[in-house]
Amino acid sequence: MTNAKFEDLVKRLEVFARRHPKSYQFLVGAIAILGYAYMIGVVAVAISLLIVTIAGFLAIIQFTNSINRITLGFFFIIIAILIVPIALVLKAIWTALTIKVPLPVGLPLNRKEFPELAQLVDRLAHEIGVKNLKRILLVPEFNASVVQVPKYGAFGFADNYLTIGLPLLQSTSPKQLMAILSHEFGHLSSNHSKFEAWIYRLSIAYSKLLDNSNSQDSSGAIFKVFLNWYVPFLNAYSFVLRRRNEYVADNFAVKIAGISSTADALILIDVYALNLNEQFWSIVYQSVHQESEPPQDVFARLGSFVKEDIEIAKAQDLLERCLLETTNYADTHPCLLDRLKAIGYANHINLPPLTDLTAAEKYLGNSLDSVTQQLNDVWHQSVLPTWQERYQYIQTSKSEMLQLQQKAQNDGLTADEFLQLACWTGEFEETSDAIGMLQHGLVQYPDRADFNYNLALMLLETSEIASAITNLERAMQLEPDYIPSICERLYLLSYRAKDRKIADRCQSIIDRYMESLLAARQERINIDKNDRLEPHNLSTDEIERLCAILGGFLEIKNAYLVRKDVKNFDHKPHYFLIIIYHYSWCKFVDTETVQPILYQNIYSTVKLSASHTLLIFERGNYGNKAGVIRKLKQMPDASIFDRRNR
Repeated sequence: MTNAKFEDLVKRLEVFARRHPKSYQFLVGAIAILGYAYMIGVVAVAISLLIVTIAGFLAIIQFTNSINRITLGFFFIIIAILIVPIALVLKAIWTALTIKVPLPVGLPLNRKEFPELAQLVDRLAHEIGVKNLKRILLVPEFNASVVQVPKYGAFGFADNYLTIGLPLLQSTSPKQLMAILSHEFGHLSSNHSKFEAWIYRLSIAYSKLLDNSNSQDSSGAIFKVFLNWYVPFLNAYSFVLRRRNEYVADNFAVKIAGISSTADALILIDVYALNLNEQFWSIVYQSVHQESEPPQDVFARLGSFVKEDIEIAKAQDLLERCLLETTNYADTHPCLLDRLKAIGYANHINLPPLTDLTAAEKYLGNSLDSVTQQLNDVWHQSVLPTWQERYQYIQTSKSEMLQLQQKAQNDGLTADEFLQLACWTGEFEETSDAIGMLQHGLVQYPDRADFNYNLALMLLETSEIASAITNLERAMQLEPDYIPSICERLYLLSYRAKDRKIADRCQSIIDRYMESLLAARQERINIDKNDRLEPHNLSTDEIERLCAILGGFLEIKNAYLVRKDVKNFDHKPHYFLIIIYHYSWCKFVDTETVQPILYQNIYSTVKLSASHTLLIFERGNYGNKAGVIRKLKQMPDASIFDRRNR
């Protein structure tokens, strides 16, 4: 299901849910049960096949009043034929239903060592109606969540793990933390709507099941096909219900901690998350330019950072940016303003003042320094490999950048060298300088897709969105390979855009180019006798190198190379390399076995300078492409390799 179709379906379901709430709830329940019905149905069919076979055999015996070796042999043949697919189905069912959901990773907080935190968590869980709380884990993220880990497969009874981020504890007051934890527990409450909680858990379980089944072997294909259709379908139909669950969870927070503390917590999470990313983590990760190892006291630094007052102008800017966010369909969480309105706190919205006593100081007490250092060590070790790799890349790139700068002054640069220098300038020096370089470069190289694409990325960094979209669209016109990644970027941009015109423009571009891309891909993988085929017009040197490679495959007898006249992105030529092979040394070669191997060997060896599709056929066995082969034989310049002439 595409993003556009998903969004359109959810919009219609929102209207339907408002007008017919009971019917909508019934529909979601029916779709949820469909998943169980499929699982049970597959098991029932597998077992029924086995029972019917055995029953049929017994009926034959009773009808003939005898059993002989032929009958018995026939029965065992049928059983042997059926037992393999049945075993595979049962294996797939067992694999799917007994998947191991990985335990959340974090620093366990012992209840005896942190009694106040344990008492708070247990009290909230009891009041809200959450059972089976297994463990409290301290994590490095600025977040809190309740992770469900089924005991007996994807849909068994679950243990609940509460994860609390140390940065969150360092930033919130005890009352604000109470509101945050109440919200998280509210998602799983048995004291509100068991149906909504069930759907919430089920959607998570099926998503995990889909992730795991896609990583399993082909024995689970019967479930992969179903789940790849069913999970997006379930998520779309339950989207309204799951978004409502977010508001319900907020109401639990209001009931437990009060409106003021809940509102403060909602505002603080959004604003501080933005401020930490821009003013703390960005500086930490920028230090990789000078430091070969990551800092070993990052969370101690963070604890000091969040205790500092944010400048009034900066605080107001952060708050306004958070409040300008709008509720969208990228995830079920409503925007900050909608959540504040829902709890009755929409007037005089301000950033809450710094707390005198943080939740970290209250609940971690004398152990705060020790657990902070433990998380420091864990974070340091986890990022060390990528940090050192990045550091080495920066040092090498800066050295090569200096060489390019010197070459630019003396001899001039090629287009590729100029682009590389501009990208490094944006990465290591000033983005504005890199933008100027690329804009100047496009005057000389207007048809370079990579120039347009990299310029657009830099324009997005400086919030020149309209100009960036123009360059992104130009890049897609010039190079279809950019379309998927650019469309994904435009999709995210359309949600974040404050200007509705920009959002609509992004969506319009996505719809137009994705349709063209699908058509372009289709005409570039198929060739037909009615297609207009042109001479390849590649250089003699390239054809000679290609023939030298093909000559190394003794089974290749002929090769043809033509350019297909394509309608979509016709400025980008596409070629078909068609190879005829024959194993003259053996009459018993299994074509179905050797052809994929031969194709892979040729594909990995042959390199053409232009976009192309490789097709291979056994001599005399052309199937529905016989007309294409006849047409190629009649084209004077199509044949580039003939074993008989070598």
